[in-house]
Amino acid sequence: TQLISPVMDLSNYTAASLSFWHHYDDIGGDDTARVEVSTNGGASWAIVQTYNTDQGARAAFANGVVSLNAYVGLSTVQVRFRYYATWDWGWAIDNVSVTGTPIPYSHSWASAPVYFTDGTQNPTGVVVSPVPTTFTVTITNTATGCFSTASVAVNPDLTDTDGDLIPD
Repeated sequence: TQLISPVMDLSNYTAASLSFWHHYDDIGGDDTARVEVSTNGGASWAIVQTYNTDQGARAAFANGVVSLNAYVGLSTVQVRFRYYATWDWGWAIDNVSVTGTPIPYSHSWASAPVYFTDGTQNPTGVVVSPVPTTFTVTITNTATGCFSTASVAVNPDLTDTDGDLIPD
């Protein structure tokens, strides 16, 4: 029996781990519960954790944590829970999650004409004056130094068709 995750993209992570709660009731012999990882759409699987002894209890599941650090930087990661038994009690799995540490990025905003700078990802409360103003953001991967820059020109329409001195 197997339970397979969707494909996960870990390409922008520096660390990752799989956490799940489970109860494996083992009788012995060649029965096993395995956690496996594929990076090629399931064509092959690598065993990252094997259980062949009791884990947790029916009323008190155990927390299994498996490092996925060997797979950070890859964009096609899948996890499979594979239960093999000729005769056994079973393996129950609940609350599966994959968490990680994203690659840190820095953000640097500037304006032309020069009056605005900011280092947050999404600055708020920005006053656009004078107009037109071009805002430029540079995003840098602090782990590699790679960066990308994008700009947007803000030129509001200041037409006052009703003469009340307030732009429409």
